[in-house]
Amino acid sequence: MRALRTMVLPAALLLGACSFGPSPPPPATGASGAAPGVSSGAAATPSLADALHACPVTAPNQSTPPGVSGRMFFGRNGLWTLVWPHGFVLVPPDDVRSDGALGMKFPWWRGPGVRGSLDITGEEIASRSPVQARTSGYGLTGFNASMIYFPSEGCYRVTGTADGASITFVTLVRTCSSLSQLPLRERRQYRSWCSRT
Repeated sequence: MRALRTMVLPAALLLGACSFGPSPPPPATGASGAAPGVSSGAAATPSLADALHACPVTAPNQSTPPGVSGRMFFGRNGLWTLVWPHGFVLVPPDDVRSDGALGMKFPWWRGPGVRGSLDITGEEIASRSPVQARTSGYGLTGFNASMIYFPSEGCYRVTGTADGASITFVTLVRTCSSLSQLPLRERRQYRSWCSRT
């Protein structure tokens, strides 16, 4: 978890000042099926350990954008992002919308030769509930911040695409109410993130 502070704090500082305008409208509701890692009505939410066991989370692959260093990067072929330590995102209360959607910022980098708008798609693996994303305001090259709204807790597959370059990662998304389920050492490092205002 040493890499946690390295990834979360710089990413939070880097993206903290980014503005994406108003949140997009809530996604249309459809048929709901309770599944591992997905919160659905009265269905019990599995423990963090069980949800992580059931979710094939993506680990960093040691590939970094040109001129950038770090251990939490995932990318290839001209497109990179940061993945969270151990494959799970904890969303603070301030980033939970009134409709229950969980918002999280993700930074992306387009490498040399990649020129085009960043498009982000994704869905919860079991329920197929789609994510919403905002990526505007960053031009056609280089760095691009994004805000991804996950409709509920769950295991998500997310794909970023720009100018033919594409990467897909899987992450578990939970609210900070799961903080107490972390081992003590990891809990200390996530605590400041979850208590930020």
